[in-house]
Amino acid sequence: MLLTTSDLVTAVRRKGQIPDASDYTDAEILAEADDVISGRLTEVIAGLSNGFYVRYLDITMVAATARYALPTRSVADTVEHVAVLQSDGTERPLSRLRNSDAMYVTGSSGTPYNYTIEGADLLLYPAPTTAETIRVRYQIRRAKLTSIGTNAFAITAANYGARTVSFVGTVPTTWTTYSTMTTKLDLIGREAGSVYLDVDRVVTSYTQGSPSTVGSSATALPATMLIGDYVTVAGYTPVVQLPDELHAALANATAAAILGQRGFTQGMQTLDAFAARDIEAYSRMAAQRVKNAPVTFVNRNSMLRLRGR
Repeated sequence: MLLTTSDLVTAVRRKGQIPDASDYTDAEILAEADDVISGRLTEVIAGLSNGFYVRYLDITMVAATARYALPTRSVADTVEHVAVLQSDGTERPLSRLRNSDAMYVTGSSGTPYNYTIEGADLLLYPAPTTAETIRVRYQIRRAKLTSIGTNAFAITAANYGARTVSFVGTVPTTWTTYSTMTTKLDLIGREAGSVYLDVDRVVTSYTQGSPSTVGSSATALPATMLIGDYVTVAGYTPVVQLPDELHAALANATAAAILGQRGFTQGMQTLDAFAARDIEAYSRMAAQRVKNAPVTFVNRNSMLRLRGR
């Protein structure tokens, strides 16, 4: 069920008996909710590794170049899986090397079979000799909560040929400087946890008006996008990007944090207990999101497997 930031603020005020903005503003409530999501709920969902946050990034390899930047929006700068995308559309998985073992293969070139993580970079071994594509799966960080009409807008029309979306509202100033090629936007769905439909699309044009229009990227708009979905400044969302089963936990934990700051210890403890109960229930339900066990693949072409032959 869709939970907008306005709905969330209403729920937090009701649970915490916070009557109006003179006592605690909507923006302050959303900031507290952001802290709950990043500091408490993201760990629960990401830790289950059940695919809810997973996206992928395709990176074109450059011959003789082993080092590539990791996805900048991954949870805790981690990756789930790295593979070479082959011409028939299948993926050939790469095996992770321990950093201490990379010394044995550094400087070699050929077809990559292994990788390591070093700082904010992904290193391939051996360094590629052709411009193939690597696919990096990762868990994407949840966006910062915002209200409709500031950094986020409901889509009222879309032109798939021109790759533009229209909305009611004023184009954010960050999008009007698109000529710098640094301004990006996200597309967020209104169904099934309000997941990302696309991220980090580079803004290429805009029209101020009623409605306003913004164009982005050379890639097609996602076919799953619907009228009523959202276009946002990258990294912001007007809807809560959590499973429905965690909506109450978010509202309770946010209200508890506010009550704690105001010195209402008993109310804080009661609401925090409700949040903990809901989080535990979700963890049990989602621990095995797909009920059958995953298949285990072994990369028999790992360089360390081949080294002793």
